[in-house]
Amino acid sequence: MNPQTDSLKLLALLAVLIILGGTVYYFSGNRNLDQSGRALNTERPSTEELEKTSNPPPGPNLLPCTITSFKATPASVASGASSLLSWSTQNCMTNLITQASTPVITSPLPSGQVSTGPLTTTKTYLLTAVGENNSTTASTTVTVGTLQPCTINTFTTTPSSIPYNTASTMAWTTSNCTSASISPTIGSVPTNGSISSGNLTTTTTFTLTATSSTNTTTSTKTITVIPPPQCAITLFSATPSSITSGQASTLNWKTTNCNTGLIDQGIGSITPTIMQGSISTGPLTSTKTFKLTATGINNTVVAQTVVTVMPPACTPNTWTQKADFGGTARNSAVGFSIGSKGYIGTGYDTGYKNDFWEYDPSTNTWTQKADFGGVGRSYAANFSIGTKGYVGMGAAGVSYKDFWEYDPSTNTWTQKADFGGGLRHSLVNFTIGSKGYAGTGHDYVSLFQDLWQYDPSTNTWTQKANFPGDQRYFATGFSIGTKGYLGIGQSFGGTNKKDFWEYDSTTNIWTQKSDFGGGPKVNAASFSINGKGYIGTGNTNQLNTKDFWQYDPAINTWTQKTDFGGIARNGAVGFSINGKGYIGTGNYNGPPYLKDFWEYCP
Repeated sequence: MNPQTDSLKLLALLAVLIILGGTVYYFSGNRNLDQSGRALNTERPSTEELEKTSNPPPGPNLLPCTITSFKATPASVASGASSLLSWSTQNCMTNLITQASTPVITSPLPSGQVSTGPLTTTKTYLLTAVGENNSTTASTTVTVGTLQPCTINTFTTTPSSIPYNTASTMAWTTSNCTSASISPTIGSVPTNGSISSGNLTTTTTFTLTATSSTNTTTSTKTITVIPPPQCAITLFSATPSSITSGQASTLNWKTTNCNTGLIDQGIGSITPTIMQGSISTGPLTSTKTFKLTATGINNTVVAQTVVTVMPPACTPNTWTQKADFGGTARNSAVGFSIGSKGYIGTGYDTGYKNDFWEYDPSTNTWTQKADFGGVGRSYAANFSIGTKGYVGMGAAGVSYKDFWEYDPSTNTWTQKADFGGGLRHSLVNFTIGSKGYAGTGHDYVSLFQDLWQYDPSTNTWTQKANFPGDQRYFATGFSIGTKGYLGIGQSFGGTNKKDFWEYDSTTNIWTQKSDFGGGPKVNAASFSINGKGYIGTGNTNQLNTKDFWQYDPAINTWTQKTDFGGIARNGAVGFSINGKGYIGTGNYNGPPYLKDFWEYCP
């Protein structure tokens, strides 16, 4: 027999007897004592008899004591660390764990756990389980040494570059690690394995983090997402782009890589995935700007097209009265057109005016807009450049030189650089391309023959070649193509003029042309249409007139046309919109002044 094993068995047996409340024999020499210390007149049991007591023959219903589990977690620790011993037994009355014959714990429970406490050397632990008819043992070892660090061996992405909204597979291996996770979005993962990245729409860097009791380590991999093709509008047009009021145009479009599309002005959704299409605008009564908005997977694009609506066809060389000017009757106002709208403002009735009005020929209506930004005045200069109008200079008992820009899209006035020629009223003005021109005029002291160019892109005035004719005011001008035209008016001594001159903006040179066909005249209205210039109304030798003349620069000739439709006058306003001319307001020996408004069909 193994003496150590016998001793452990006896120790376990004594523990059982104590638990069961049985008699325990204590040995002292040859005397036998009971628990109270009284001597017993019995012979000392032999070892065989004790073994018979601890291992009686199996009874008919007794099951053997068995150990189902005995382990250390972890089985390997660093020096100074501890491990947890756990056991599980069946049909056993007591469980004794020892280490080198030193008891660690004794428990009657069938399962449990106990810490080893800090360890500095490798230890082997013995579990002895005792049942009613047998005992059994099991051992486990806790190895004490230097733990290997947690390491990431591999971390890969396949493929590493993917199309938009698709997935890649991430795979990894580690050593000596107890847990792992991947961020962003993935979370906890096994220490070795693979997983889908999920569908990605942007390039993403993933971080693998692996951990053990000794350290944490990381590794990163980037999955590049190839952006989808950009949505693009390759065509958005109107056919025809110019129609008569009441007609319709067709909008045409072509797109690539777009998912949705929308046309404003009541048209609604289109199907850009068809790549191209067309739709009717329906009957239009006013000029419209249509906007196509197309959207792809990751971008939105916009395109615009304009359908210009012309007034109904008219009888050539005729005048038609339109709605009276929306403001009060007045003289010496300003007037110009921007796009399909006309504008009249300032002037004089019984006082100097600064109100400002918009005319829409498609509806024949006037709408009041923001007042002119400067003080009320008459005989101001005015022109339009692109989508902006300009008004400045003029007089109200004194002359002015301030200059203002009107933006119809915001209905606001903004002050600009003062006129380069100083104080002035009763100037000639016209537009050539992206520049405005103003010159001649009066300042209540002197007459002038200078010409100045305004550049809105730099907000600057530049003096150009002087007008070669006499100094004058109340002259009239208009522009055709790259040429400006200036003539008639009043010079020194109240002399009315009939000379007529052409200004070439490309060479900065003036050239005299045929005299105005209506003879000497002042304060007339003018406009240009389709390569021709028109001058009418005005004052001749103290008499107001209503004659109307056309100038053809191609042949340098004047041709008289149908007289202006209203009564004779001077100080009227003139401008053109979409191939029609307009004249209105003015003075006929007033007050009272005039507010009627007329359209000319060339």
